[in-house]
Amino acid sequence: MAPPSPPPPTKAQTRLIRRTWERVTEKRLEKDNPNVSASYAFGKAFYKTLFVLEPQLQSIFTNTLQQARVLTGILSYIARAPSVMPERYKDFASIKDMNSSISSPPPPPASSSSSSSSSSSSSSSSLLSDSHQHHVKQGVDEGDENELNKEEEAWMAERLQELGARHADYKGFQESMFDHVGPALVEALQRRLDSEYEPHIGEAWLKAHDYVSFHMKKGLKSRLVWEEALADDHTKHYQYKKLHQQRRRSSGASATTGSAAKASNCSIQ
Repeated sequence: MAPPSPPPPTKAQTRLIRRTWERVTEKRLEKDNPNVSASYAFGKAFYKTLFVLEPQLQSIFTNTLQQARVLTGILSYIARAPSVMPERYKDFASIKDMNSSISSPPPPPASSSSSSSSSSSSSSSSLLSDSHQHHVKQGVDEGDENELNKEEEAWMAERLQELGARHADYKGFQESMFDHVGPALVEALQRRLDSEYEPHIGEAWLKAHDYVSFHMKKGLKSRLVWEEALADDHTKHYQYKKLHQQRRRSSGASATTGSAAKASNCSIQ
């Protein structure tokens, strides 16, 4: 019996992931090359960790363009970018656009305490505290509800399975290799966000990755089973064709021998 799918990330977790990714694309570290974008720097940090966790992947994803394409695809689904969402999300041009559409809750009431005021000020500029408030349209707390309805979630699962199936085109890629992506993403987030990173950010990303990984594995496994069955059919067809040709040659040889015998008998007579 196949294991059940893990639950998709909640709306709050998905929006936290989107806000985190927007911050990653904006944040530059002192050591960064000024000619390289922040998102490219994230990609380098991700693959550096991924290749340590699974060295065999380095021989599969051998060039930068290939690496960028694979990472972009996975990130799009983990953050549920507009490009991979159902039709009703197509009005959004980007993750940043999705984030901007979410209303911020009203500011906390002013405090007479200078220490409280200072705390509120530093809190409002923090990625963590900003995202932890679960921003939603019109300031309503979404709790644990999902962003997509059941039909849309089923559609999303199919898309993920298609993405996973395409990994069969990478020679040597194995199902277990998906497991290293989540930890590598979290490690890259820790490096790029630096002091802004906090544990519940990683937890949200890992939950989204578990859901994405489950369905990508399912798609890859189905593709490999299909290809194995197809190869088996081709082998059987080839063997049947070969056997048929051998029988035809054998029948032809017997017929030739019989004709030669008749001709010999005629000549004797």
